[in-house]
Amino acid sequence: MPIIGGSIGAVAKPAAAGATSGGGDVSGISLSFTTLSGTSFILAHNLDSINLTWQMYRTTPSPIQSVIPDNITVLDPNHIRVDLQTPMDGVINLIKI
Repeated sequence: MPIIGGSIGAVAKPAAAGATSGGGDVSGISLSFTTLSGTSFILAHNLDSINLTWQMYRTTPSPIQSVIPDNITVLDPNHIRVDLQTPMDGVINLIKI
């Protein structure tokens, strides 16, 4: 099973409607995967947390579309397993919450 990894990026923490931001950053990562990753792969995100939210997109064929995977399993604070119904090219965005 392929392991896909990447670097952590900081994104600005958005303020909720009607609230003020308390400042600070949240950590997130965006990783690409391809049909060569297969239908199951392990994502090494290095966010050091089991509390994550995600967005996944199929990038080909055009247009880009949101995807709901068959399953996402937290393996440990730095790895998740993604299971798809069919191989595809795409991007997954993970945010530590």
